[in-house]
Amino acid sequence: MWRPIVFTMLLVVPMVHARAGECVDTPVIPKIILATGSTSEDERVQRYLNQLPELQLFASCKTRGSYLYYSTWYERHAPVHRYTAQSLAILVLILGALLPVITHVPRANRFEKLLVALVGAAIVIAQGTSQVFNNDNSWRAYTVSKMKLEFALAEWQHEIVKAAQETNALQLMQDATERFEKNVEGTVLEETSGFFTTRRTATSSGAASDQKAEH
Repeated sequence: MWRPIVFTMLLVVPMVHARAGECVDTPVIPKIILATGSTSEDERVQRYLNQLPELQLFASCKTRGSYLYYSTWYERHAPVHRYTAQSLAILVLILGALLPVITHVPRANRFEKLLVALVGAAIVIAQGTSQVFNNDNSWRAYTVSKMKLEFALAEWQHEIVKAAQETNALQLMQDATERFEKNVEGTVLEETSGFFTTRRTATSSGAASDQKAEH
């Protein structure tokens, strides 16, 4: 009865993984109309803007360390962990609801103990898998990190456009780019550190539970 449901859940994650987070080199550097009032300054600023794509930060989505790489990575992995967490949670609910049903099905009386044991084992496996891979927290962290990167990009673009109207445009743009790079690095490091902290906590909790069970 529950096999089609489980099979459908198992198909959802690969489908989401295949469609979400495709690598697309979306332009992130805004087109600037310079108005510094100085021809030499405009030339320097234009050379700086032309050289930005050479930086790792503004490389393609296939280049590790670039904004597009991290943005695409979070966009690709967040839905996978989200649907995995939701599928496992629904699976546990369905299996839990089957336990009282098994005891009231006449045909299942002969195998009641075996069926209850199998369903119970499946519940433990589903819950353990969810805890080990930390899917629920992961998709939330990936989503938040993706939003932080988008906000950082929007702020940088706004500062670049605003700086183009100032006499010291080049210095302002360089400062804005440095802040943008630090924001991207900080977001990724914060998410990565949180990931390992959560995994360590989950592992410790699981070990403590096993010790209690043994006693």
